Amino acid sequence: MYGTRSESLVEAAYNHIRALILDGALKPGARIDLGEVRKLLEVSHQPVRDAVNRLAAEGFVEVIPQVGCRVRRIGRQDVEDFLEVFAGFEGRMASFAALRASDAQILELAQISKGIGKLWPRSKPVSPVAIAPKFRVLNRTFHTAVHDMAHSPSLKQLSVMLMDRYDFYIACALGEMLYATRPDAAHEEHEQVVLAITERDAKSARATMEKHILNSIERVLEAARRLSFEDAG
Repeated sequence: MYGTRSESLVEAAYNHIRALILDGALKPGARIDLGEVRKLLEVSHQPVRDAVNRLAAEGFVEVIPQVGCRVRRIGRQDVEDFLEVFAGFEGRMASFAALRASDAQILELAQISKGIGKLWPRSKPVSPVAIAPKFRVLNRTFHTAVHDMAHSPSLKQLSVMLMDRYDFYIACALGEMLYATRPDAAHEEHEQVVLAITERDAKSARATMEKHILNSIERVLEAARRLSFEDAG
């Protein structure tokens, strides 16, 4: 029982810090106030330390002896390289989805995409910063649904790690503005992916998804330039 409770405290601390990083609340190089985390979650030192060590092992934070820990800095080339590889993975998963998804799963994917489109009603201006965290969650839900539709347990497990890295790199590049760059364009591309999968067109699904991810490279870098993204070479 004790072990289970201890593990749940570590998980709570891990999820809290991870969300701050992936939502862009903690910028690259920012120090993570572990005392504040302990106070907020009402936990002892050890669960928070274990959570930080886990995040460090996953490449999200750096632990500096006798100093503390901070969000890892990344370089622009890292972002570009990852997104190009990720595009290939996502394209293949979309092609699998087109061939293997049930009708119910396709309908669910369409509903998720529809929900994303409702984030910025055309009749009412919405602040990009305000919708960014919601868009990140729904964007991840969309891609996770595609992964589920591929019906490949081993690749599904890999997809979780890749999506975390995708969110992290975009958060590092854009901070509070993550996912706020041309969300309408991303949504239109999602709709094209849904259409290809609905039509059971594996080739089109793969090409459309790859193009979607590759386009995100340009959107991220364009926004990063505007936000004076620092290349940590």
